Parts: sequence; structure tokens; C-alpha cells
Amino acid sequence: MQNKIIISSDFESIKAEFAGKNVRIFEYENMLLDDAKGVIAEAYIAEYEQKNIVIMAKKLGAEVQNSLLKILEEPPKNIVFTLIVPSKNTLLPTVRSRLMLEVRSRAKGRCEHGLDLWRIDLKSLGEFVKAQRELKENGKLSALELSKLVGDIICDALDSGFVFSTDELEYFKKLSYISALNTAPEYVLTPLLLLLMKKSKR
Repeated sequence: MQNKIIISSDFESIKAEFAGKNVRIFEYENMLLDDAKGVIAEAYIAEYEQKNIVIMAKKLGAEVQNSLLKILEEPPKNIVFTLIVPSKNTLLPTVRSRLMLEVRSRAKGRCEHGLDLWRIDLKSLGEFVKAQRELKENGKLSALELSKLVGDIICDALDSGFVFSTDELEYFKKLSYISALNTAPEYVLTPLLLLLMKKSKR
């Protein structure tokens, strides 16, 4: 096995993949510097057989990543690292460049919106927004479902390799928030999809 990064938010299914193997799993909502020191200490425990160290983190700051960089690049004998994060944007370029990258398909339970995010044009955007507006008018799209749809589109964009600035990610949070307030679908989906369309043309 090679050291690698897996882009996925489905931590549970990945845990199941490592069942029965010589593995040590570290899972964090927000990985801190002390947590990184614990991972490094575990890696230096001598092993006669291969040991897999799996780090699952929804958030990990630059300081944490820099502290892990050397050991990820040159792990001790018989140690293999797998780093799982929900988005490629979570990681520093220096970390991404050191490990093989594997992007997993969408997590179970995410809705099927039917959009090809890299090939959105004005026609497909208009048709999609119109369909969601009609569902809303007919009582078939609740505010909660619209909010989930917005979140799923954003997650799929991240999974598909779109890169967003901090300001854009903050904007997405606002869109997700207002979509849960019974806002008309066109007011949240149109700006979101226009932004994705613009990025897909670069």
C-alpha cells in the first residue's frame, strides 16, 4: 500500500474497509497540534508488519498539516498513512503534492441533482432552476430539501475538483442558510450555478 489522501465525507464506509487489518484510526472533527503529536508518536512505535495509520479529519489547520508533513513524506519502516478529508481544499498544496490523491464518489444519502457541474450552460441552468421552482410551487420541495440540495451541489463541486476562495465558501454558507428560510429556489440556485458555470470555463 502507498501513502495516500482520500477525499470523502463518508468516514464510516472507509473505516469498514480497514476492518481486520493492522490499523490505528485517528478521527477528529477538528484536528489540533496535540492530536498530530499523538499520531506521530504512534508512527514511531516499532512494527514488524505493516501498520496502517488512518487520519480522518473534517478540519485541520496549516500548523497541524505542517507538523505532519515530514512523517507523511518519509514514514517510519512498515508504516502506511491514509489521510481522509471531506474536501481537497482542506489541505495545503505541500501536503497534496506529497501523497497520491483519490477522490471518492458522493457519500450515500446525497441527492441526485442530475447536473454535470463541469458542463453547466445557461440552458441547463435555466431548466434546472425552473424545475426546482415548479417543485416548490407544487409543494414537492420543502425549505429543508432546498437547503440540502444547495449543500449537495456545493459538496459535489468540491468533490469534483472545483477550488473556491474563502470568500466564496462563506458566500455558500449564506446561500445554504437563506435556502432554509423558505426562499424561492431561483434566488439561491441561480447565483450558485452561475458561479460554478463561470469556474468551469476557466
